[in-house]
Formats: sequence, structure tokens, C-alpha cells
Amino acid sequence: MIPRLRADSEVSAGAGLEKHSHPLIKHLEAVAKLCAKLARRNGVDPVRAARAGLLHDLAKPLGKAALARVIRRHRVRLDPATRDIPGVWHGTVSAAVARAEFGMREADSLNAIIWHSTLRPNASVLERILFVADFCSEDRKYREAAVGRRIALGNLGLGVRYALASKLAYLYNEGEMIHTSAIALWKGFFRKAARG
Repeated sequence: MIPRLRADSEVSAGAGLEKHSHPLIKHLEAVAKLCAKLARRNGVDPVRAARAGLLHDLAKPLGKAALARVIRRHRVRLDPATRDIPGVWHGTVSAAVARAEFGMREADSLNAIIWHSTLRPNASVLERILFVADFCSEDRKYREAAVGRRIALGNLGLGVRYALASKLAYLYNEGEMIHTSAIALWKGFFRKAARG
């Protein structure tokens, strides 16, 4: 069950969540389900993984101005690369809301929420699980989602590479900015492959 947001929260019906509720809730539930499944296969607590999946996109429906208000209210610090890409602010804001409104304290879970859109080098297993689950959950209708799901269920590391390659190709083709953490992670894959 999706946790209900307090009415006085910036991330609330008044902030536009109600008009996005159905697709957002469907997405959060699908991601949570896949997180739990991937967690069981990769030695991570499935309850913690599912909870991170349920909370990862709480701030997704908010526009840039509302996100900026939450950032100020919760004294959220954005790293310089994230500050330059408002499209990924929702991860950091969702983590702040998960902590403040839902009592999430586990650093690993909060980091998974922060980095679910871009991932980062040296990501934990939970971070990788949420990144992949967000990319290829059952509610995603693009072809790459089904392929990514099949790969990740067999091998999480390969699933991460596939999801990252697909995201980078999409962002490049759309002329969108690419977060430096995603670029560093991709370069790391090449360095590792070159070393054999």
C-alpha cells in the first residue's frame, strides 16, 4: 500500500499529486514489486528495497518551483551536477521527504532514492536495484523495459549496464544533459572491461 502524504506537505494533493495519482501510484507499486524481487535474488532485504521503491518518486509530479521550495524548506543540498539538471532534483527531494515525512533513516535506502535516475560509481546493491527497477518496471511500456527486466532478473550487473546504456542513448538522442555520475559510471564499465 502506498503511504498517504500529509495534507500540509509540499508533496501533497495541493502540489499536484492528485492529478498524477493513478499513474504515479501504479509506477511506485510496480517499482516496489520489482525491487523486492531483485532484492531477494541479490541478498538485500526485500522489505527495505520495496519501501525505497514505494518512496523513490514522491516528488516527481512537482514542477521546478515547488521542488525548489522543498529544497529550501528541508535544507537539501544539491551537488553541482544535480543542481544543473532540474529533471533529476526529484530524487534528492523524494529522499528528503522520505526522511522527514515517513521516517526513513537508512542511508543506503536514502541514497538509492537520491541516485535512482542517474546512479553513480560504487553504488550499493540497493542503489543498483532501484535504478534498474525504475527503468524496467512492469508499468513501463517501451521495449527496452521488458528486455532490461529479463536481463536484470538473470544478472543485476548486466541489467545495470543495459539500463544505463539505454538511458544514455535516449538522453543523447534527445539532446538532454547527462549527469556526470552516469558518465563516470559508464567510463568505469569501459575501464573495467579493458582491464579484463
